Amino acid sequence: MQISLHTGYYITGQMDTIQSFCGVSNSLRHDPVSVWAYLHHIFVKIKEEFTLVDMLDFFSDGPTSQLLEFSCRGHGKGIPDGIGAALKSSADVRLKHGSDIENTKDFVRQIKASGSRVYVYEIQEHDITSIESNILNKHLKTVPGTMKIHQVITNQPGEISHRLVSWTCKEKICNDHELSHFTFSSNADAEKSSRKDDNANDVQDNDVKSKQYTHKKDYVKVENEKEKVKPETTIEDDNDLRRREGKFRRCLKSLQSCQDFEELKSKCLDITSQIHNIEGHQRSNRCFMADLVSDKYTPNKQKENDKANKVRADRGCLPATGSVLAFGSDSHPIEIRTRIILEQVMHEDKYLDKQFLLRGFDNANDSAKTLIKGYAMYSDEFMHDRRLSDDVFKDIYRREIIKVTTEKTYMGIWQIHSLSSVLNMPIQSLYPELGNPLVRGHLHRMILPRIRKVDNGSARVLWTSTRFDMNNINWIPNHFVPVLPGEIQRSLDNEKENIEIRTTLRSF
Repeated sequence: MQISLHTGYYITGQMDTIQSFCGVSNSLRHDPVSVWAYLHHIFVKIKEEFTLVDMLDFFSDGPTSQLLEFSCRGHGKGIPDGIGAALKSSADVRLKHGSDIENTKDFVRQIKASGSRVYVYEIQEHDITSIESNILNKHLKTVPGTMKIHQVITNQPGEISHRLVSWTCKEKICNDHELSHFTFSSNADAEKSSRKDDNANDVQDNDVKSKQYTHKKDYVKVENEKEKVKPETTIEDDNDLRRREGKFRRCLKSLQSCQDFEELKSKCLDITSQIHNIEGHQRSNRCFMADLVSDKYTPNKQKENDKANKVRADRGCLPATGSVLAFGSDSHPIEIRTRIILEQVMHEDKYLDKQFLLRGFDNANDSAKTLIKGYAMYSDEFMHDRRLSDDVFKDIYRREIIKVTTEKTYMGIWQIHSLSSVLNMPIQSLYPELGNPLVRGHLHRMILPRIRKVDNGSARVLWTSTRFDMNNINWIPNHFVPVLPGEIQRSLDNEKENIEIRTTLRSF
């Protein structure tokens, strides 16, 4: 008799130690379809036991056709290998004591009887074939020579460039050193998919909000009090919304193609002359989902009823937060991202000026002395082997701007300054009382717009995290959400408590 064992382990932020597992099957298949069948059972188990988990990170020992992250060859044996060896040893002991193991059911029963703490479960042949039938119509393509690739670059969906060595001579794609290209779908398919995405943008956004970063047991709705006011500047027609979204998407794509900052600045100058500022007005009849997971991180609440509002957790969270504040929904992150970049590029001298960045900063805060240095060190473009001079600050600033031209790229404190000017309102940057106190000293602050034209009120943006594997000392953020005030009303719906927050939101 031959059976397959699929071993592994998982751990979440709410667990004190790992949970080992082993899937057992009569099927001898070890392809991606069978791996998915083994893991699907674990996904269900994790979601039932830890309802707050909404993101999974995988790490394997080399099967790149199955999992994304993997270790190099020759790394030695890991925990999954030890789990398999322990189970085989336990099975041998049971056999020596007279037990019979003739099939997978016997194996599972004998392992459980041995007192093993490994979670053992059975996968049937039909579980694998069922998954296989679901993906037959999906023509998935694999990148040849994946194990040899050391650098992958992408500028648009469905296409990548890659090479066998890492080469960083330019900020964008360099054609030297045998750069290869790979397309996952045809141009026609990509254009069709892009048009479909543009036309169904609102539907997709609602779907994302319902699936990403959600806590199914805690549902919070935010509505506005006043009747809807539709000023002349409001764009409500579906065709107008699609044209507007398409316009800013084309602008952002144009910025992504720039090879250096000077070219980026030239294009920003052209684009700035073609778009207008967004003006403030009252917006009503908007519904939001409160983020009760992030809400616990909100520091120094002014009112008990303030709630963190849920936005997409796809590394485009800051533009999505700006979209909520500007339009009453997170459906326009492309426009907000484009406006943030334009503001940063066209007014570079302001955002590199220490006195300008200190506007709104608490003078009693000792962190003011190291503010610019801190901003540079918090950037993904910061390198520890470089002395922080004025030229280095500017280089980090410019590299970061070029990087965030890519859609769904994480933004940071410099972009919050820019967002304040885009929205024409002060922004209270709320940083939880967690992690490094020096970091909080720099990032927990009031940020003022470059020019205050009209009184649009103020906004609050919360630094939060979608991770549950960090303690209070080593906590770092990876997500942004807006914090909105309102009046809480509680109700019961299908025996589940709903929390409604009624508020008037200043939008644009």
